Amino acid sequence: MKAALRLESFATSHPDAAALALSAALDEAYRRGHAEGLRDGRDDGREALVQALERLCGDLEAAEINAIGQRQAVLAAVAPILAQIVDALAPTAAVERLCQALTHELAQLARQVPARSLTISCQPALRPEIEACLARAGLAGVRLQEVAPGQAMAELNCGRTRIRFDPAGIVAEMKSILASITAEEHAWTT
Repeated sequence: MKAALRLESFATSHPDAAALALSAALDEAYRRGHAEGLRDGRDDGREALVQALERLCGDLEAAEINAIGQRQAVLAAVAPILAQIVDALAPTAAVERLCQALTHELAQLARQVPARSLTISCQPALRPEIEACLARAGLAGVRLQEVAPGQAMAELNCGRTRIRFDPAGIVAEMKSILASITAEEHAWTT
């Protein structure tokens, strides 16, 4: 076996005050540097977060402005087309709907009241369609009266009961809805 020799010092020497002060100063400098580094790192992180949030707000604002512009462009393109569709199709559809509704009401009334107690007021241009509705309902002897243009398209009177068929009013309501959509869009974007 090999013997190991170990030397130890049992001297009681104390480190000098300058070495202790230097060691304490080094420890304090380390702690202070570490604390400042953490604080600077947090400040940099907060600053980066604030800048990212500011960029996000700017991007959202730009996206909102872009969306408003796109909505306005689409509405400006579509609203006149919808108005023209209503203007072009509504008169034909209105007469067809009027005839369907009038035929339905006349068929019900034919079972309940005598034809001679019925009066239909209509525009002169609608007289052929109204007469066709009367024929389909099997009613004869109904009085037809002409109204001035601009009044309700047709009105059915039976005693004190009056049924007004006014598809022109529906067309006006559709145009009003289109106008309100464009007005709402304008109000939204300003």
